[in-house]
Amino acid sequence: MSDYILRSQEAIAKTSGFIAKEVSKCLIDELFDYSDGKLFWKKRKANCVHIGDEAGCLWTRPDGVAHWIIKINDMRFKRSRIVWIKHYGDIIPGIEIDHADRNTLNDRLENLRLATRSQNTTNRRIQKNNTSGMRGVCFYKPSSKWLARISLNGKTLHLGYFDTKEDAYSAYLDAANKLHGHWNPLTQSGN
Repeated sequence: MSDYILRSQEAIAKTSGFIAKEVSKCLIDELFDYSDGKLFWKKRKANCVHIGDEAGCLWTRPDGVAHWIIKINDMRFKRSRIVWIKHYGDIIPGIEIDHADRNTLNDRLENLRLATRSQNTTNRRIQKNNTSGMRGVCFYKPSSKWLARISLNGKTLHLGYFDTKEDAYSAYLDAANKLHGHWNPLTQSGN
């Protein structure tokens, strides 16, 4: 990995996150061309930037999730957000860009959709520390049973204790379909 990318990752990690301000559609149209989920510079904004170069650098969070980050006027933006604004215009404050296929590097328009924080969180991959191999299911030692639970709007809902993890998972799936509808990641490929 190049020193430039490492320095960029460190600089982003030191900031408080991504900026709350938006960049205008006019400026985005002036600066970038879009092709197949990627943005390319139309104007030279720095000595190291050439017209036609792919814009941005890869940034990986400590949990392993990666995004393309683009710097415009000393502000950092996720590429997915710039792609959305370029094609559809401004985004309402508090709304995020979700990747329907859960691949945060796939910034093709057909893969992007607007989401609340709760919806975006619903569409994440199964956690690495999951020991049951099933979303929403864990073994509860005090009762020697499988516990099913689901989150909605930042609150965890207890679905019950079950003798088998398959029964617990079935309860989770029922709740996920009722509560999350098309945001239920299990209606898509993968877990």
